[in-house]
Amino acid sequence: MSTSSLNGKAAASRILLLTFDAFGTLFHPRIPVPELYVQVACKYGLSQPVITPQRLKSAFKETFLAQSKRYPNYGRADVLRGQYGGPKQWWQEVIEGSFARTLAGTAADAQDGKFKLPDGMVDHLLELFAGKGGYAEYPEVLRFFEIIRWMTYEPLPSNSRFDRIILGVISNSDDRVPAVLRALGINVADMRADQDVSSKHLPGFEYRGGIEEPFPPEDAFTPPKEEPPPPQEEPGSEEPPHQPRQRREKSPLEYRAIQLMLIEQELKTNLKPQQPIGPPRGIELKHPGEIHLVITSYEAGEEKPNRSIFDVAKRQARLIMEKERDSILPQLKAAQRESELPARFNPDGEWTCVHVGDDFEKDYCGARDAGWESYLLAREEGQKRGDDVKTISSLYGLLDLCFDRDHRPRERETPKMRKWLDEAYVKAGK
Repeated sequence: MSTSSLNGKAAASRILLLTFDAFGTLFHPRIPVPELYVQVACKYGLSQPVITPQRLKSAFKETFLAQSKRYPNYGRADVLRGQYGGPKQWWQEVIEGSFARTLAGTAADAQDGKFKLPDGMVDHLLELFAGKGGYAEYPEVLRFFEIIRWMTYEPLPSNSRFDRIILGVISNSDDRVPAVLRALGINVADMRADQDVSSKHLPGFEYRGGIEEPFPPEDAFTPPKEEPPPPQEEPGSEEPPHQPRQRREKSPLEYRAIQLMLIEQELKTNLKPQQPIGPPRGIELKHPGEIHLVITSYEAGEEKPNRSIFDVAKRQARLIMEKERDSILPQLKAAQRESELPARFNPDGEWTCVHVGDDFEKDYCGARDAGWESYLLAREEGQKRGDDVKTISSLYGLLDLCFDRDHRPRERETPKMRKWLDEAYVKAGK
């Protein structure tokens, strides 16, 4: 079903595509990167007096800049030609080059095969920086996404400025970003860039064939405790009583799928859809919020501030809405009720695209030059720019973009959510 077939029939929609930078906006190194490198190096037997955070910091910076110049965007162009191994090889060379410069004063030793790190050390570092071992979220991030998740549980509250809010991440990085977000407790859907057919087959960290479990848990390097052997049953002993199977709590994405199914059922009848208020009672969301799409420069083919990466994000966001619309459109068409398509499922409405990040040139100016609205996230006073630059000091500053605080539907808010919103608006200021 083409989108043009709905023009003039479906309810007009107001759609917000709200995207975030990742590193420096949603999360940061748990400890300074050079210190973590030194800690891991010591575990693998490298000498502490020689490898210091100060020396490694300088070596890492030099190696990183040289690698970025030699293989831009993790060597993507060479990867597509079959001449390079992608982000994993890219970072392996950065790590080895950094230690080579620290120990021998040059990265050439690593490239010439004269320098070799202990077995397993590079993989250990790569895996640490795919989750909680290397990164931590900023203080308000999880609560902000839980508020957004709660407030956008359909139907949207009466004070919402939009019929649909789609959240995304646009990052100049490799494809470990989804793994990091999940490890920090944020639910991430499966939409990526996939700008062309070849990009779907790019070698990277993320498994692209379905359920993505690219890395072991953060304690994977702790030797497992030996379990005692199970006791041998004596002949003639009775079987143990049947243990009931533990019930698995559904994820937010599963609740979303159930919700779409219920909407389909309602559209098949003449029943008026019920108006749910927040997630089902008694359900605690273990994954606060939902990131609908993650667009990395490696997969999109361009880095911020290039306009192309923002265009890819908008195209993929529209694709999300088209897929949801097409899932309920057959029932509407069969009942000759196409005009009753809810506004939140109509991708042909008015789009507002907003990007938030901590880098003035790459995030703020890049989004602005792509025709988006943009906010500079300045957590520190020194990050602020002129008065003509839209600036927020925390993600809470985006709540007024999404909702009208003067008309909050307090009957919808649970006591916990009311408290969180009150605190968030105080921190956001006027």
